[in-house]
Amino acid sequence: MNCDEVEDILGAYALDALPGELSADVTAHLATCSKHPEAAELRAVAGALAFAAPEAQPSAALKTRLLEALREESEPADAAPRRIGILGRLKPLVRQRAVPYALAGALVIALIALVITNVGGSDEPRRAAISLSGENNAGAVVYELEDGIIVLDAEGLKPLDTAQTYQLWSIASGKLSSLGLIGTAPNGEALAVVRADLNAIESLAVTIEPAGGSIAPTTDPVLEGKV
Repeated sequence: MNCDEVEDILGAYALDALPGELSADVTAHLATCSKHPEAAELRAVAGALAFAAPEAQPSAALKTRLLEALREESEPADAAPRRIGILGRLKPLVRQRAVPYALAGALVIALIALVITNVGGSDEPRRAAISLSGENNAGAVVYELEDGIIVLDAEGLKPLDTAQTYQLWSIASGKLSSLGLIGTAPNGEALAVVRADLNAIESLAVTIEPAGGSIAPTTDPVLEGKV
C-alpha cells in the first residue's frame, strides 16, 4: 500500500470503518511512514465524537437522527450510563460505502464543526437543514457542512437488491445532475456524503437506479424537496 492509497482512506480508517485486512494494511503503513501526520489528528477527532453529546437539549430544528445520535440514551437504573456517539452511527454506513472513504475524513471534521455551531452555544448562524419527503413515511434531512460538503440523512427507504441503488440528484434551471450514489442499511437508513454548492441548486431528489448509477434518472423520485 503506497502513500496515495493511504491518504484516500485515512478518513474511514479514523472512523474504524475499514474492513479488517485493509485497516491492518493502513496500520502497517503508518507504522513505517512519517508522511501522514494528520492520521493521529483524525483518530483523535473521531474518538472525541463518542463523547460529543451536549448536556443541554438541542433546539427543535436539530431533532433529526444525525444529531440525536449525539444524545445520551436513557438506560435502566442498574445499567452503567453510556453515550451513543455519532461515531457508532457512521461506522456501519461507511463500511457499506454510503460514505465514500475519501470523504470520511472531511466528514469527521465537518461534524465536529456542526456540533459546535448548532449545540455548543455559538452565536454563529446555524446551518440550514433541507427536508426531503416521499411515500410510506420515507424522508431525509440534508445538512450543509463545511467546504461544500453536504450530508443526507435518510430513513424509511426500502432495501434494494444488488441490481439497484439509490442515487441523489440536484436540479437547477431544469437541468439534473448526479451528486452520487446512496448506500442503505437493511433497516432503510442511509447516510450519504457528497460535495455540492446548495446556493446553485433549486431542489434535490433521490431515485432508484440500476447498480452503478445512471446518467439521468430512469424512475420517479422516491424522495424530493426544494432547497
